[in-house]
Amino acid sequence: MRIFIAMAVSLSVASLLVAILGWGRASGKGEEESFRSIEEELARLTRDSRALSTRVGELAGRLASLEAGARPKGPGGGPEAKPGASEGPDGLDGGRRREIEEIAKRLGEVEAKLEEVGSKANREPVVPGGTAAPEADEVRRAIVSESQAIATDRSLSPRDRLVALRALRSRGGRSKEVTQAMIELIQDPALDSRMRADIIRNLSGVDFPELKTALLAVLQNDTDSETRSETVETLQVFYGDPAVHSAVIQVRDHDADAEVRSEAARRLAQYENRGERK
Repeated sequence: MRIFIAMAVSLSVASLLVAILGWGRASGKGEEESFRSIEEELARLTRDSRALSTRVGELAGRLASLEAGARPKGPGGGPEAKPGASEGPDGLDGGRRREIEEIAKRLGEVEAKLEEVGSKANREPVVPGGTAAPEADEVRRAIVSESQAIATDRSLSPRDRLVALRALRSRGGRSKEVTQAMIELIQDPALDSRMRADIIRNLSGVDFPELKTALLAVLQNDTDSETRSETVETLQVFYGDPAVHSAVIQVRDHDADAEVRSEAARRLAQYENRGERK
């Protein structure tokens, strides 16, 4: 069973390397096709790594149960301790516990690398060989125009529209019309929570008042901690508004999730340190 887990992790890491290499090769294609390919591969790898993380936890529990049932009974009817074994409350000896912890650590590293690759793919147009290249103005304008059309097309899937928003973020193309279309998306109760969080992340820096109102509602009502955390960050451009500042302080002091509270505290400290409060 441990061999199976190790092989699964190795395959996940190998897939990540293939994705990174494929990114460089794909750069010779049209940018839109290349970006879509990267987006789809990153999404798949992220799902795989999270599934493996869940599987590690399940296998740890099963292994503990099997070992507890198979261990010889001692004189008092309880499990007979193995010489040199150091067990925790779940019945796993120290060696196996460390092995599972190491697997989980490696999975965390995979996810961190995925985030790094995804962030780089969003920021840097590439040319063959993987080096960053400046975009010609006419190319940038064409990408912005097409991406704005995709982002505001309500007939397209949220995934396609999110990809377009990412392309617009680094090119100054998040217009008021695009922002309004994204507000409608994040207000859709049927939208996947992770996608809602990603849309909000990619609206960071947009300062249209309509977005402020929508994000305040998300901050106060959304049950997903990742979404609230991203909302705290994207609202930072509005921290000069007393209503927004007060709402984020409430999150810092009272949110049910410790990570969300920490994010709010960090963002508020950044804001205060820059002297942006009016």
